[in-house]
Amino acid sequence: MNAGKRTKRVWKKFKWEPNDIRELRGRIASNVNFLNTFNSRLTREGVDKLVHHQDNQERRAIIDWLSPTNYATQQSDFISRRQEGTGLWLINSSEFQGWLSPSKQIIFCPGILGAGKTIITSIIINYLWTEFNNTNVGIAYLYYNYQQQQERSAKALLLSLLKQLS
Repeated sequence: MNAGKRTKRVWKKFKWEPNDIRELRGRIASNVNFLNTFNSRLTREGVDKLVHHQDNQERRAIIDWLSPTNYATQQSDFISRRQEGTGLWLINSSEFQGWLSPSKQIIFCPGILGAGKTIITSIIINYLWTEFNNTNVGIAYLYYNYQQQQERSAKALLLSLLKQLS
């Protein structure tokens, strides 16, 4: 009988009033609704990120298919070789500043091998990226390397420009 008294005492602790049950049921329903909303949002964001990632991979594959040449790597290498202050005379010149105006001018820099044309070009490209990177100005460039014959065709050069502007 002692066990029976204990059982009744435990049962009384589990016995809830109808209002308590209604309140608990409402809280559970509210929490389930919140979790479903949260889960739906996480799923939607996850799917959006996955689709965006896949689109980026497809774009990258197409862009890399256009041209294997990566002039950005060459640009980074060339600009890292320059001495501080080199080329400022050109950047600050009235001729260069006039070229920046929207008059569709071309800069032509001939010179003998080793004269520094590549470094000057990398300085100009670096300046353009600094000034116009977050605008609607397209910046594309080529480094013409006489040792790489496969990149000398007009088709290869144009595809490389298209790759950069993509």
